[in-house]
Amino acid sequence: ELCDRLLTETSLALELVSQAMFGFGTIGRTDGLVRAPFDGMADEEQVMQERVALDDVEVQVKGRVEEHLKFVQQRRIGMVYFVRGSGGSFTLHPKDGLDIGLPCKEGKLIIFRHDRLGFTYSPSGKDDLALQAWVLAEGQGTMLQQFDGPIDQYDQALGLCSGPTAPLYGVTGKAVGLMSMD
Repeated sequence: ELCDRLLTETSLALELVSQAMFGFGTIGRTDGLVRAPFDGMADEEQVMQERVALDDVEVQVKGRVEEHLKFVQQRRIGMVYFVRGSGGSFTLHPKDGLDIGLPCKEGKLIIFRHDRLGFTYSPSGKDDLALQAWVLAEGQGTMLQQFDGPIDQYDQALGLCSGPTAPLYGVTGKAVGLMSMD
């Protein structure tokens, strides 16, 4: 709980200066993501089997892609706090330039611009534990500039409807909506 509070207080401090220093306003931070190594091969195999089982299940994904894209567009600052353990590797990957390796030390907080830098983290010991969160920027609106697809798919392209398209009425290109009541 104290580690999560550290990330919250850090994000609040960044919120005060983000517009002046980085050119964007922030809207808060994400929930914490715990990063810990597997407890051994058996643990890893169990997790991977569960993942395969999930792949076999038909999952309702309506809105999931949009949610993820929104997250990717809004995450601006990454924070990784090393709760326990020292060692492992933390590498920042600039879009243009050489990788930057940083030491992983217990009690250390790494803050970086995730919109400009990718990263990898590999713990070295089975007791290593890190907590990660992102500071999110204010959302950006998306506006459709041009639509070159079939006219009957225009509403779907704008995100005004979801699911299968309604049947078309003759050659008019207009959809027919039907409802029934018992």
